[in-house]
Amino acid sequence: MVNAYLQATGKKLQELPVTQGVTFTDEGSISDWATYVGVASGLNLMNGTNESEFASQEDTSRAQAAVVTTDCFIK
Repeated sequence: MVNAYLQATGKKLQELPVTQGVTFTDEGSISDWATYVGVASGLNLMNGTNESEFASQEDTSRAQAAVVTTDCFIK
């Protein structure tokens, strides 16, 4: 999501106003390959299941996938 955003806008990660991102209480369970979850959340590209939890190990519902996919085209 973040890479697609950077590609579409022509910006670099360092240029983003939200480089620290949002922290979640379950950060320890977020996979290593998903290092930009906090940044994506800070840019409103993706949100957690609530204000403090991302729930990266949970299954994604069709509704959640639809929101993320739609947001890719809108933002």
